[in-house]
Amino acid sequence: MSLRGPENHENSHMSTSGDRPFDEHTTPEALRALLDRHVNQQLLTAKLSRLALRARYADVLREAVEGLREGVDADNAEVLELVPSETSFHLRYAVGLDDATQFDEIEPAGSQTARGHALRHNQVVIVDDFDAQTRFERASRLTQRGIKASITVRIPGLKRPIGVLSAHSRHPGHFSNDDVEFIRTVANIIGECAESERSEEQRKRMYEELHRAMDVREEMLSVISHDLRSPASAIKLSLEVVRRAVKDPGGPITPEQVERAILKANSNLDRMMSMMDDLLTMSRAETDAFDINWEEVDLREVVEEAIADHERAIEASGSQISIEGPDVLVGQWDWVRVEQLVANLLSNAIKYGQGSPITITLEADEQTATLRIHDRGRGIPKGERKRIFERYVRVGPKKEGKGNNSYGLGLWIVKRVVDSLHGTIRVDSTPGEGTTFEVKLPRNVEAETR
Repeated sequence: MSLRGPENHENSHMSTSGDRPFDEHTTPEALRALLDRHVNQQLLTAKLSRLALRARYADVLREAVEGLREGVDADNAEVLELVPSETSFHLRYAVGLDDATQFDEIEPAGSQTARGHALRHNQVVIVDDFDAQTRFERASRLTQRGIKASITVRIPGLKRPIGVLSAHSRHPGHFSNDDVEFIRTVANIIGECAESERSEEQRKRMYEELHRAMDVREEMLSVISHDLRSPASAIKLSLEVVRRAVKDPGGPITPEQVERAILKANSNLDRMMSMMDDLLTMSRAETDAFDINWEEVDLREVVEEAIADHERAIEASGSQISIEGPDVLVGQWDWVRVEQLVANLLSNAIKYGQGSPITITLEADEQTATLRIHDRGRGIPKGERKRIFERYVRVGPKKEGKGNNSYGLGLWIVKRVVDSLHGTIRVDSTPGEGTTFEVKLPRNVEAETR
């Protein structure tokens, strides 16, 4: 066994028998065969390079494997792609031997195999005769097909290897160091084409996501315009009532009507301010300007204040609120952010609880505080659960969203707050039975991780 060049060097290779150079005893026929093989490899490389400029990855892969088999006059050639765990290979494409090759076959990617060694050490590995060496294991399907010799190289990728490219022969000593450059070039073409296709797919996904985001934003701008116009119109009408009362003190408008108009205007102003607060919070969260003021916060106190702040909405909904858990639950958090978190979850439960009882549960151990808000409303359809923490997503029929003073930002804000406090949130919902949101927050985040 001989090893050429430093391990991991792009030009290094490994052979189980050493080099077999041509010398003065080499026949002219052998030299001619070598020259013909080299010329054919150059032609195949040029053909494959041209194809890679215009063809899909699958087509390039097929031509590359078939070209390798022809270029080294092998009985079989194949590509094995590395699975995400990087512990095994998946047989992606093979030619030669027979038609019984199973393309879903999995092989280990450890260094005990020639393929694994080529992958781990970035070397072209030549095995002259599997039966005459003990360094590398041979795949059972290759043994069954009488394979004696192999040549293998890693297929490079940008962040991690794509896999390996191999050729096999039933004849010992079939591959030589003269084949090293050819198989490496073919592998490089495969790798470049694979990464190019991945980049193109990523570009397309980003383009589609951008357009979806733009469509959603346009839709929400329309909703915002509608939602702001509604309270603005109500305020205008209220002011008109007051103007008429001032202009004609003894007229038909009574003091009670004036008071109701002022209260209505005040209510609509609160509504507009709440909308603008949501938009401002969204803007800050989008730009990561979510300042966290770490301080001692009593979660029970925050919950009780949130209930008091939502008293009118709770009465209007018909829901009954109950709190279960300790009277005091203190942790190192940000009062304002925790207040946003609780207020949005409570508002969501009131809005979609359909007047059902709402239970708020607090639990704690030494490290973690748990907040659980459960309503017995209509629940969240399974298809919507994955998207509820996205921006502008409103749960339920669109008609429920009109005039409900919501841009679908509440749960998105909740998720950003939970993330900023190094916590987790999950939702459990059964249609027709209700929804539970569970938030877990570490009670004392280490300073260096804040």
